[in-house]
Amino acid sequence: SYVGHCDEIRTPKQFFEALTKLKEHDENLKDKLEVSFYGDLADRDKVILIDNDLTEIVKVRKNVSYFESLDIMSNSNWLLLIDANLSIILDNNIFFAAKLADYLGSKTPIFGITMYNGPSADILRETNNIVSSFSVEEIYMNLRAILDGKIKGSNYNGEKYNAKKVAQDFDTMVENLIKDEK
Repeated sequence: SYVGHCDEIRTPKQFFEALTKLKEHDENLKDKLEVSFYGDLADRDKVILIDNDLTEIVKVRKNVSYFESLDIMSNSNWLLLIDANLSIILDNNIFFAAKLADYLGSKTPIFGITMYNGPSADILRETNNIVSSFSVEEIYMNLRAILDGKIKGSNYNGEKYNAKKVAQDFDTMVENLIKDEK
């Protein structure tokens, strides 16, 4: 499942191209894989779905409330994270996808398509989830490995990023800064 909005910058184009390649190599793909997109999808991406006959595999769903999205995340087999590809202007992605916090809280394996350097990639690696570049070939290889059972997904329980623990760590950091000032 992908929960959130896609746009011209955060586009699933390469993911759809990798699915097209998978479909070319596996005529029964629609029986093995369904990807649901909850939220907005740019018109050009919808055209890619239609042009490549992916509508049996990729389901574009309506927007859902935040609480519904949490339920979807917890009940999915995998979650798809698609960051903006900013490699033309940045060496490191300096942005953190807020959705990643909810994804981690769901304890569902995450397939992240992101720049190799940045907070999302670092967190995905640390939690034993998939980090893929925007390369169609790399996305394809990771999808193939998942379908072949070679990648089972993370069983990370999210304790490091639990809100209570983060708040405690932050309080400790502030207390230490205050002590250092005295």
